[in-house]
Amino acid sequence: MTSTSGSNLPEDLLAHLNKQLEDGEVVVWAGQSSSAALQKKFSVITPVGVVIALFGVVIAVFGRTNHDPVPTYISGGVFLLIGFFVARLASTASRKAKNAVYAVTNKRAILMFSAGVDRVTSFLPQDFGPIQTKDNKDGTGDVTFYKPAPEYSKQGTRPLAFMAIPDPQAAEAALRNLVGNGGPQQGAAIKFGPK
Repeated sequence: MTSTSGSNLPEDLLAHLNKQLEDGEVVVWAGQSSSAALQKKFSVITPVGVVIALFGVVIAVFGRTNHDPVPTYISGGVFLLIGFFVARLASTASRKAKNAVYAVTNKRAILMFSAGVDRVTSFLPQDFGPIQTKDNKDGTGDVTFYKPAPEYSKQGTRPLAFMAIPDPQAAEAALRNLVGNGGPQQGAAIKFGPK
């Protein structure tokens, strides 16, 4: 059984999270990214994608040579596709946020994607790096707590964060409490305020 007081998760996601818990494990904090905040965060790159796509159209239409126009069409098409995918990143991030759940229990931190099949990644307190909070202008924030070693990470050493969560201070407090109860203390909080 879990303690979910203060959780604002939809019932279906809460049920998926409860299935992942071990005996004696209790949810201390759980939340999701704000879809609107993530879309806004990534919307800066949407115009870049549009420019890349337009560049592809210009190459395909005006870059033809008299000899063989096929390579120009292919080059333009490649730029067009890349531009389209870059432009769609904001809405894709927003859509994925609806299926992502962040949780801190009395034993671990959990990142769960629940879309058909649950994909769960757990992080033990002894594996945490410095816990850092960055407050966003819209009231949400990012809490970074795990930095994988380069030899174990396919993505380099990019840190893991609970991104664009509505109450980052509560998540930070739960993570710090977990570290204090089960792993080495990682120093004082590092705060980054809004720009």
